[in-house]
Amino acid sequence: MFPRWPANPQEWEQEEDVLDTWASSWLWPFATMGWPDEEAMEQAGFDYFYPTSTLVTAPDIIFFWVARMIMAGLEFVRPGESIERRIPFKNVYFTGIIRDNLGRKMSKSLGNSPDPLDLIGRYGADGLRFGIISIAPQGQDIRFAEERIEFGKNFCNKLWNACRFRQMSGPAGDNASLNAIVKRLDPAKFDADDHAILDRMLTVIRDVDRCFFEFEFSAIVQVLYGFFWNDFCDWYVEVSKTKLQEADTRSNCLAIQDWSSGRPCCCCTPSYRSSQRSCGISSATVCRARF
Repeated sequence: MFPRWPANPQEWEQEEDVLDTWASSWLWPFATMGWPDEEAMEQAGFDYFYPTSTLVTAPDIIFFWVARMIMAGLEFVRPGESIERRIPFKNVYFTGIIRDNLGRKMSKSLGNSPDPLDLIGRYGADGLRFGIISIAPQGQDIRFAEERIEFGKNFCNKLWNACRFRQMSGPAGDNASLNAIVKRLDPAKFDADDHAILDRMLTVIRDVDRCFFEFEFSAIVQVLYGFFWNDFCDWYVEVSKTKLQEADTRSNCLAIQDWSSGRPCCCCTPSYRSSQRSCGISSATVCRARF
């Protein structure tokens, strides 16, 4: 039976302990930093953290959450100032939904959802991450295919084998930073292959920077895969085997291997990309000995 409501609205009593998910979450960008207490906001670093740069979320809650956070910022934060100072973020990145090969959303009731722990057990955590990102085009849903996870595992194995080859080729030099590796390079001893792999690596770094700026994470994976598998492993490692036998070219070749093999993944980190811009290696360095 339905409860009997009081006939007189004045006899209604409002519950004091209620959490409305969407009504409260739209305040999240600023309510977590002391709002509306100005002193608490200052202590929490409100002016530093608000607005932030990018929100990563799912497309199915654009209205429920994303739009409401923007409206809340315009309503409650810094009234009278520019819109750029009041909205909580500048960019919104929508992740795709992983679906099965028939395009259906994965669910327990359909039995079409693989266990991530089983996938990690078979392909490794890094292989799973690499494989998923490789099939996740920007702003689109993902058709899950287990062979793409195996693709990620194979890449990780290739990376491990290349690093193992480097360890067996000679002693490790100073690899504490990119600048330290650059100091080990002698451009006067570069041949055409050395110039080519360094120039290719600089192109990869620029492509990765551009893809990060444009939120093209799947393209980053393809760029790294193409460089490391084709350019470094299948080509430069093979042509460097002769150089490793010569005392005059060995140390320089090892330094180039350290820079090329250790950086395809590291160049995905902001700290590495900023250090690359400030270090001594550049297109001019690559070309200096060539011309």
